[in-house]
Amino acid sequence: MSGGHFEYLDSRLKDEIFGYENKAKNVFEDREISELVFDVLDLIHEFDWYYSGDTGKETYLKAKAEFKKKWFGNRGVRIKHTIDKALDEVKAELYETYGIENDECKCDTCAYKFVSSYTEPCAHCIDGSKYEPEEGSENHADT
Repeated sequence: MSGGHFEYLDSRLKDEIFGYENKAKNVFEDREISELVFDVLDLIHEFDWYYSGDTGKETYLKAKAEFKKKWFGNRGVRIKHTIDKALDEVKAELYETYGIENDECKCDTCAYKFVSSYTEPCAHCIDGSKYEPEEGSENHADT
């Protein structure tokens, strides 16, 4: 049988709860619980496709291992990530609401944050190379 071992209940439930965007939203007013339910429904879908013969066992085993790693691994790291993601979403929403451009560097690896007094954004964000402004320039971060 191709797909639908559970009569596509997992997909219908996910669409009903989270909408058709296939994005984990905070529908249960608890980001961790909302994301867990979303991920459980994804895992059920992966099993459904495997059990129905649409994908191989290795695909399902990989999805199951990723789920276990995320949800049964280091909870502290996951909670910190959940908090950081929530803050980023709120910040982006407020910037959009008030028409403010987000002028922070999007680079996770460099030590510079692009602020309004800088004349150039972090080059790492642009071309993958680390931006090293000359010492004494207005863009130099004295750390």
